[in-house]
Amino acid sequence: MKKSIRDAKRIESLDLPDLGTVTEGLKVKHPVFGHGTVVAIIEFPPYVPSRHALGVEFDAVGYKVLNPAYAKLVRA
Repeated sequence: MKKSIRDAKRIESLDLPDLGTVTEGLKVKHPVFGHGTVVAIIEFPPYVPSRHALGVEFDAVGYKVLNPAYAKLVRA
């Protein structure tokens, strides 16, 4: 079976050191994009270096997919 990023799946929650437990609907703030709402939590297979991503709908700039390790998100 060929490995693919398409093997990613949505998960219900994710525990992060800076944000605590993240679930869909969580209000967050980004230093550049401003306020937004988490609309997707994505888990990639183990062979992908960055295991998780957050889909956030920002008020000012729309939908962005961010690596939570680098996004500098805080609870709004």
